[in-house]
Amino acid sequence: MLDNNKNIIFEINKLNLELRKKLEMVSKWRAECAQLQLEFLKLYTPECLEIFESITQSLDANIDSNYKLPS
Repeated sequence: MLDNNKNIIFEINKLNLELRKKLEMVSKWRAECAQLQLEFLKLYTPECLEIFESITQSLDANIDSNYKLPS
Protein backbone atom coordinates (compact mmCIF):
# COMPACT_ATOMS: atom_id res chain seq x y z
CA MET A 1 0.00 0.00 0.00
CA LEU A 2 2.83 2.38 0.88
CA ASP A 3 4.55 1.79 -2.46
CA ASN A 4 1.29 2.48 -4.26
CA ASN A 5 0.94 5.81 -2.44
CA LYS A 6 4.53 6.71 -3.30
CA ASN A 7 3.86 5.94 -6.95
CA ILE A 8 0.75 8.08 -6.93
CA ILE A 9 2.63 10.98 -5.32
CA PHE A 10 5.45 10.55 -7.84
CA GLU A 11 2.97 10.65 -10.75
CA ILE A 12 1.22 13.70 -9.30
CA ASN A 13 4.54 15.53 -8.94
CA LYS A 14 5.58 14.52 -12.45
CA LEU A 15 2.30 15.76 -13.94
CA ASN A 16 2.46 18.93 -11.85
CA LEU A 17 5.92 19.68 -13.26
CA GLU A 18 4.66 19.07 -16.80
CA LEU A 19 1.72 21.36 -16.17
CA ARG A 20 3.99 24.13 -14.86
CA LYS A 21 6.18 23.86 -17.96
CA LYS A 22 3.15 24.12 -20.23
CA LEU A 23 1.76 27.07 -18.26
CA GLU A 24 5.11 28.82 -18.58
CA MET A 25 5.05 28.22 -22.33
CA VAL A 26 1.49 29.57 -22.59
CA SER A 27 2.48 32.66 -20.60
CA LYS A 28 5.36 33.30 -23.00
CA TRP A 29 3.04 32.85 -25.99
CA ARG A 30 0.52 35.28 -24.49
CA ALA A 31 3.26 37.89 -24.03
CA GLU A 32 4.48 37.33 -27.60
CA CYS A 33 0.93 37.56 -28.91
CA ALA A 34 0.32 40.85 -27.09
CA GLN A 35 3.58 42.24 -28.50
CA LEU A 36 2.65 41.16 -32.03
CA GLN A 37 -0.80 42.72 -31.66
CA LEU A 38 0.81 46.02 -30.67
CA GLU A 39 3.17 45.85 -33.65
CA PHE A 40 0.22 45.07 -35.92
CA LEU A 41 -1.75 48.05 -34.59
CA LYS A 42 1.20 50.35 -35.28
CA LEU A 43 0.79 49.54 -38.98
CA TYR A 44 -2.67 51.12 -39.04
CA THR A 45 -1.62 54.71 -39.57
CA PRO A 46 -4.18 57.30 -40.73
CA GLU A 47 -2.65 57.12 -44.23
CA CYS A 48 -3.04 53.35 -44.27
CA LEU A 49 -6.69 53.62 -43.23
CA GLU A 50 -7.31 56.20 -45.98
CA ILE A 51 -5.84 53.80 -48.53
CA PHE A 52 -8.06 50.96 -47.26
CA GLU A 53 -11.12 53.21 -47.42
CA SER A 54 -10.25 54.33 -50.95
CA ILE A 55 -9.77 50.75 -52.12
CA THR A 56 -13.05 49.70 -50.51
CA GLN A 57 -14.91 52.55 -52.19
CA SER A 58 -13.35 51.67 -55.56
CA LEU A 59 -14.30 48.03 -55.18
CA ASP A 60 -17.84 48.97 -54.15
CA ALA A 61 -18.15 51.28 -57.16
CA ASN A 62 -16.89 48.53 -59.50
CA ILE A 63 -19.30 46.01 -58.05
CA ASP A 64 -22.20 48.45 -58.36
CA SER A 65 -21.38 49.30 -61.99
CA ASN A 66 -20.89 45.65 -62.98
CA TYR A 67 -24.09 44.39 -61.40
CA LYS A 68 -26.71 46.99 -62.23
CA LEU A 69 -30.10 45.46 -62.72
CA PRO A 70 -31.79 46.12 -66.07
CA SER A 71 -34.55 48.73 -65.85
